[in-house]
Amino acid sequence: MEFDIQINQIVPSMGYRTLYIEANQPGNVIAAKSDAEGILENAFWQIALNEDGSLQLVDKDSGVRYDRVLQIEESSDDGDEYDYSPAKEEWVITAANAKPQCDIIHEAWQSRAVIRYDMAVPLNLSERSARQSTGRVGVVLVVTLSHNSRRIDVDINLDNQADDHRLRVLVPTPFNTDSVLADTQFGSLTRPVNDSAMNNWQQEGWKEAPVPVWNMLTMLPTEGRNGMAVFSEGLREFEVIGEEKKTFAITLLRGVGLLGKEDLLLRPGGLRELKCQSRTHNYVVCFLVA
Repeated sequence: MEFDIQINQIVPSMGYRTLYIEANQPGNVIAAKSDAEGILENAFWQIALNEDGSLQLVDKDSGVRYDRVLQIEESSDDGDEYDYSPAKEEWVITAANAKPQCDIIHEAWQSRAVIRYDMAVPLNLSERSARQSTGRVGVVLVVTLSHNSRRIDVDINLDNQADDHRLRVLVPTPFNTDSVLADTQFGSLTRPVNDSAMNNWQQEGWKEAPVPVWNMLTMLPTEGRNGMAVFSEGLREFEVIGEEKKTFAITLLRGVGLLGKEDLLLRPGGLRELKCQSRTHNYVVCFLVA
């Protein structure tokens, strides 16, 4: 039998607190309560569930509202394991027509929303070009809001039953920003939201498009004193999308079938290193004579 233990204690800064578990001492058993209202709330956040399974967040301190948060976007991936590239006949699908099932569970020190739905998606690139969708992606979102925390924890489980596509989670914001602070293993970098080279990369002879898709460990977009931070475990890629460049798209999954692929939309031509051709190698041999 497995149990989760929730502890409501303040730990001293730069210190520790010792808690003892006493055996054979019966405690108070409190059953988790379910709620059908579709709302999570604490002193800092009010979170409501939209009809498509996304969330509406209201920051109680600042009054800033975030809508359609955690909507899933599905699109083609005609690329390879080196580079992402959309199909020449793209068809982007969101969970706007999903029919989610939601359970709200109130526990001792936190509340959770468990959101489940299926997305009908193209099975492969051929189905996408024909606007067919016999593939499926099962989505389970678990949103956890602790009673005394400004942090919102999110777990996403995907059951992917389709090929050659990309899944991203969208986080729209009200911020107008030209750059995003994202950290790497070696430090924090300011990433531009737009890359002007995207307008004429082919005319200038670039081998591939400089798509502003960036790596991250954490991400921090800000506007004045307002901002938002995303801390991820294993999710390492993001892009700022939309006409106003206010929506952050975090890559959840890329499903491709080839290590290297030629003539992509964002990388025309072939892969030079994968072709049979003449090569010259240089080396030196030294002998030690006793």
